[in-house]
Amino acid sequence: MLHTTRGIVLRTIRYNDKAVIANIYTELFGLQGYLIHTGKNKKSALLQPLTCLAITIEHKANKSLQRIKEAQCSPPFSDIPYNTSKCSLAMFMAEVLYRSVKEEESNPPLFEFLHSSILVLDEEQNNCSNFHLVFLVQLSRYLGIFPGNYYSENENIFDLEEGIFFSGKPIHANFIAGETARFFSLLMNNDIHEQATLNINKTQRKELLSTLMNYYRMHLQGMSEVRSHKVLEEVMG
Repeated sequence: MLHTTRGIVLRTIRYNDKAVIANIYTELFGLQGYLIHTGKNKKSALLQPLTCLAITIEHKANKSLQRIKEAQCSPPFSDIPYNTSKCSLAMFMAEVLYRSVKEEESNPPLFEFLHSSILVLDEEQNNCSNFHLVFLVQLSRYLGIFPGNYYSENENIFDLEEGIFFSGKPIHANFIAGETARFFSLLMNNDIHEQATLNINKTQRKELLSTLMNYYRMHLQGMSEVRSHKVLEEVMG
């Protein structure tokens, strides 16, 4: 039976000279692997990180590799492929999603969040330096690891292991305090559309990214393998 669904490209690897395996997060079936024959046409525009697709597939349950009958960009990007900063952001976001989203079933709220965030990134005309920080914090809501409370004058130390703001330092070293904790709380309250309004400097941005990656590693399997954030630190400085 044929199905038509939206999808988001997370990763592609070469299968042979004429085909690639694409890991695509779909609206109907969650994360799936697809064998795509490229032939002489490399279909590069369809396979870039975070490309939004409309695909027609013949889905077979419990099959490790599905096949795509038809695919097209929907909508096609207007800026991400031509903007160095946005390209780096897309690579980073796609890698984080590939490592963190494992479910092979429909999750409409998560898909809508991802799809709308990608379109905001493509259309954003302002500075995108804080986009990845807001994205990571807001993504954590859908992954079940969003912090359990908010920053306050008394509870101003964030325990990365517990995922909660406390009034005192924990007995371990996995916590943030001071300006870093305050900015972390600002990210929790910020919408992806408003990321450009955050006044975060290069040093703070780097520390917040490191904090968020550590937080993800502590609470999600597979996150230790993410490497693209190092490139992102240089590009988004």
